[in-house]
Amino acid sequence: MPGNELLDSAVRVLWDPDDAALVLVDFGDPMWAPVAIDGEQVVQTAGFVRGSGVKNFPRGNESHQLTFELARITDGVADALKQRLLGMASLPRTMKPVLIVFDDGVQWRLSNCAVQSWPGGQEEFIGREGVVILGGALAADVGVYVPGATWGEINFTWEDLG
Repeated sequence: MPGNELLDSAVRVLWDPDDAALVLVDFGDPMWAPVAIDGEQVVQTAGFVRGSGVKNFPRGNESHQLTFELARITDGVADALKQRLLGMASLPRTMKPVLIVFDDGVQWRLSNCAVQSWPGGQEEFIGREGVVILGGALAADVGVYVPGATWGEINFTWEDLG
């Protein structure tokens, strides 16, 4: 469980950087938990008759999980809940790449991403907007960053969602 202290984002995370370029996390965004990524690949383990051990065969199929938890500071308790609901409704529901950008220009691209969940909560007037993204292969990206609309600033109204 994240602590109660906020930190500033050290990276920018873009959804669909080659087309719509939606900024999910921007440099300096207040966060409960920083952008984190872990990964794995499929490994087949085989035992052999009269063998002294097993052999592990890497089969590829690399996958990664990208997580973060933004802090959305609002004017009141009701506003924090409204912001959280709008944030959940505006998350992408497609499969696109994600770009992780560092302030020195280094970029990493995560392929075949889909938003799996959007856990969250609220600390009075500060909303907790978490996102869990599942992706495929992770590779260094030498492309040029193109800014896009920031996720929390998408111009949705309650009427748009009805």
